[in-house]
Amino acid sequence: MKERPILFSGAMVCAILRNEDPKTETRRLNQLKAINQSPDSYTLIHTSIEMKRNGDIVTIAKFQHKSSGEIVYVPCPHGKPQDRLWVKETFWVEQDSEWDEWSHKTYYSSIDLKTDNWADVKYVATNPDFSGHDGISTLYEKRPSIFMPRWASRITLEITDIRVERLQSISEEDAIAEGLTALSKDGQTVKYGIPDRDGLPGDDDYGWHWSRWCIDPCKAYQHLWDSINGKTYPWERDPWVWVVQFKRV
Repeated sequence: MKERPILFSGAMVCAILRNEDPKTETRRLNQLKAINQSPDSYTLIHTSIEMKRNGDIVTIAKFQHKSSGEIVYVPCPHGKPQDRLWVKETFWVEQDSEWDEWSHKTYYSSIDLKTDNWADVKYVATNPDFSGHDGISTLYEKRPSIFMPRWASRITLEITDIRVERLQSISEEDAIAEGLTALSKDGQTVKYGIPDRDGLPGDDDYGWHWSRWCIDPCKAYQHLWDSINGKTYPWERDPWVWVVQFKRV
């Protein structure tokens, strides 16, 4: 078993953490750039668990170019089933402080995220109103998810399955497992979308206004995908993706 980092947005962190119908899937493009330059030109032969030259045991996708017959092997950067992923998310981290006797002031400085694992951490996804000050004497610094160290991560996921497919092949069940919430305003029509932090439709933070919610969960997932990847790999391009299924541990 090996652990690897993975980034999630605040909305998806909340979807993973919720008790009812949590997010259990993610679709990723990593390492598939060459294939996705012309996704229609390739056929997926199979996926298998194999050892790389560096000794890592990962999921390998085997593709064949339809015209040339060229075989292309693509290793999954997320590993294989039973490996673990630790989640990186946007966070506040306590700053180092030192009292100066001469000025009678406290001076603050950034900590070393690699070594200063004593620092207190607050998570933006579930602390939306935090201002960077605890109201007493501690100051915090807001840091992007990419800089989160392992010791500060609060979510660990175990991979249960990895496969490769075209983006538009997603089923309704899988679209919901990607973190969509199902709600109804009239008790009859159910729509799917991304709620605000309070669990209700709205765009006060990262949620969607009710008008953006969809009866078709696949259509809702299309909106979610394009909001993240639309500039480079839009839904209409139908790229190949890694489908990583997981559970919290």
